[in-house]
Amino acid sequence: MIYRGYYRPWIALFLAMILLLAACGHGQNQPLAAPPLYAPVAAQPDSAFVTRGAIRSVVVLPGITRLPTMVVFPGSASGRIAQIHAWPGDFVEEGQLLATLDSSQLQQQISNLQNRIEHMQSSFELQSQEMSLQIQIMQNSGDPSLSLARLDLDHLQRRHALDMTEATTMLDNLLVNLNDMEIRAATNGQIVYTELVGTWVGANDAVMYIAKDAPSEVFVEYIGMSAPVIWFRRDIRMHAAIGDKTYEIELMPLSPAQQLHYASRDLDPPVRFMILADADDLPPAGLSVFIRLYNHWVDDALRIPNNALYRSWPDTNYVYRIEDGQQTRVDVTVGEITISYVEILEGLNEGDEVFVRP
Repeated sequence: MIYRGYYRPWIALFLAMILLLAACGHGQNQPLAAPPLYAPVAAQPDSAFVTRGAIRSVVVLPGITRLPTMVVFPGSASGRIAQIHAWPGDFVEEGQLLATLDSSQLQQQISNLQNRIEHMQSSFELQSQEMSLQIQIMQNSGDPSLSLARLDLDHLQRRHALDMTEATTMLDNLLVNLNDMEIRAATNGQIVYTELVGTWVGANDAVMYIAKDAPSEVFVEYIGMSAPVIWFRRDIRMHAAIGDKTYEIELMPLSPAQQLHYASRDLDPPVRFMILADADDLPPAGLSVFIRLYNHWVDDALRIPNNALYRSWPDTNYVYRIEDGQQTRVDVTVGEITISYVEILEGLNEGDEVFVRP
C-alpha cells in the first residue's frame, strides 16, 4: 500500500500538465490528417459528343507570288548570244531591241553560198559558150550528131536553172535568219530573267522572260521539290494563304510554247495557280505563300475527335459510346480521317457521347 501511495501524487501532477498543455493549444490550427496512401478515386473519363461540321484533309506546300511572263524566243535562227541590250530589272517596251545573236557563222555561210552561186554562174556561162561553139562547128560541117549536141546543151541549161533556184532559195533563207539575229520585246514589262552572253540558243530556247506589268495577272507558283501529280488535281479545293489573308486558287495550265520549252530541255515544268480575286484585291509579286490543297472537304459531316477512334486488325473501326455512365463498344464505318476529326458514315448519331483517350 505504501508503494501505491508513493506514486499517486506524481500521477496527479502528470495529468495536470497534460490538461495545461491542451488548454494552451486550444484555438490554434490543427494539423490535417494524411489520407490513406491507396484511397479509391472515382474514374472520370474524358468524353466528347458526336457533332456535325467540316472535315478537311489538307496538304500544305510552299509557294511564291509571281507576275506572268512572256517567253522571248530567237525565232527561226539559232546561235550564240553576242550582246544583251536589256537586263533583269529593266522595263522594256514592245518592239525594243533586247539581244542580238552572233551572226559571224551565218555571215560566213552567206558569203560561201554567194561565192558558190557566182562560181556556178560563171562555170555555166563558160561551158555553155563552149557547147554553143561546138554546135556551130558541127552545123557547118553537117555532123550527124548535131541533134545530140543540142540536147546536151538544153539539159545543161535546165540543170543550171534548177541548181540556181535551189541555191538562191537557200540564200534567201539565210538572209531571213540574219534578220532574226535581232531579238525584240513582244510585250511591255519588266525583264525578270535572261541568258548570258555566249549561251547557245535555238528556235525553242528561251532567251529571256519579261514579266507583264499588270497587277491583274499575279499568280502563285509552287517552289518546293517535286510533288506527286495527284496533289495537283482540278477536282480539289485549293487556297493560298498569304499573310493573314486567304485566296481561292485553281491550277493554271502552261501555254504550248512554254510546254515545248521545258520539254526540249528535259526540265520539269513549274506548277502554277491562278488567284481567283478582283484586280484591286490581288497581292503584289514576291510574297511567300502557303498553298493549301484540300484532298477532302465536307461542310456538314458527322464527326468525332480523332482520339475517340479505335482500330483493330484487319480493318475494324470502333468507339466506346457512353450511356448511363457505362461504356459500350460500337463498330463504326468511317470516311475521311484527319489530324483533328474522323468522319462517321455509320454506327453513331449526332449527339451521342463517346469516350476520348487523353
